[in-house]
Amino acid sequence: MAGLSRWIALQIVYGDILDILEKMFALHGHDFMPVKGAYLIKTGIAEQISDRKMVDIDILIKENQFNTVCQWFSQCENVKEKYNYWCFERSFIYLYSGIPVHLEFHRLINFPERFLLPNEDLFERGKRISQSCILPDPVDSLLIHICHKLAHVIDGFEDLFYEEISLYSSQNGFDWKTFWERARKTGIISFIWLVLEKWKKRKQLDEFYLPAPPSFYAALLSRTGLFMKGNRAIVRKFFFEVPFVRDSLKLAVYKIRETYLKK
Repeated sequence: MAGLSRWIALQIVYGDILDILEKMFALHGHDFMPVKGAYLIKTGIAEQISDRKMVDIDILIKENQFNTVCQWFSQCENVKEKYNYWCFERSFIYLYSGIPVHLEFHRLINFPERFLLPNEDLFERGKRISQSCILPDPVDSLLIHICHKLAHVIDGFEDLFYEEISLYSSQNGFDWKTFWERARKTGIISFIWLVLEKWKKRKQLDEFYLPAPPSFYAALLSRTGLFMKGNRAIVRKFFFEVPFVRDSLKLAVYKIRETYLKK
């Protein structure tokens, strides 16, 4: 793949692996859902992005199939399981023509104490495109994108994050009314509102309808611009993750119990 950019090469390799997974899952009678970067590649949206970091392929599995899928997949040729301390996902390395590719199988997008995007709802609303592959519907694809940022808020709000909001929301079948209805059920409506308020300003989308601020704190950050930028990751974590997650106390207890005490 000499002469190709890293991002284009990743799209080719990851696209091939997604096709391989599609056949493997169909053979075993299970469904899977590509999310985040894998979704962008599977839908072709990735071709509209000039460059993007992507270190693994994220796959959502139905919760009632998760353990069974991970069991048979870990025994497949060219597959080796990798230690992962998060309780809602398992990591694998797949050898693709001798190239190690990292895969993450999820039974949840993230802790329910961080935000609510129920697995069963995502699959129920998803669009089946083959015997085994189900894509998130356009509204859910944007919700996953924004909610997932709360789990990685210490990385900051890079330009590409906002660019991808534009791509997700311009998909056929996307509807803002439905988006806000589902966003309110995530438990982190203030964070979602703030992100879209910043996106509206950056893109100068004067006609974009934005509801009233759902909280004083979100309104304050929208006016001051505090903590959206800067290189102090711990500051962003304190001022975003702690106040914006669905239940910060339960999240801390859950992470300690499920992640560390079960080692």
